[in-house]
Amino acid sequence: KLPAGFLDILVPFIDSRNNIAGISYHKAIFILLSNTGSSDIVKAAFDHWKLGKSRGTLQQSELEGTIVTAINEDKDYGLWQSQIMSKSLINAFIPFLPLEKVHVTKCISDALLANRHLFQMHQLDKIAEVVMTKLKFSPPDEPIFSDMGCKRVTEKIYEAVVE
Repeated sequence: KLPAGFLDILVPFIDSRNNIAGISYHKAIFILLSNTGSSDIVKAAFDHWKLGKSRGTLQQSELEGTIVTAINEDKDYGLWQSQIMSKSLINAFIPFLPLEKVHVTKCISDALLANRHLFQMHQLDKIAEVVMTKLKFSPPDEPIFSDMGCKRVTEKIYEAVVE
């Protein structure tokens, strides 16, 4: 969490075509990562899915307003009431969409193959099944999105092997 307006320290670099201390920053790219708005993004993805549309058809432009609203309402985020937002200095808001079971299955397969020296090949499918049961998916009534993406896959593989 960052204090409100904290990221305004970047304004001179983002908003200026002039040199600062003899250095030109007009071609610099600043990437700011945040999970602000993540629950709203998941809700939008779920609503999209309920309409029978695939995750891959959800457009960035459909979520930009959701992200901007979340930023403007999150008092614990460094962009809240910031000059960066009020001057529209951010060029793009790129959402990180929630991963579905098919994506997590691919992560499991990749992690198993990367660690194949630990298992016998005939064990891989069984281990993958066990790992999927250990991961949490949401929402509870329609568990389609991974709560943690692929972050805990390797850890769960090791747990499955020990069992």
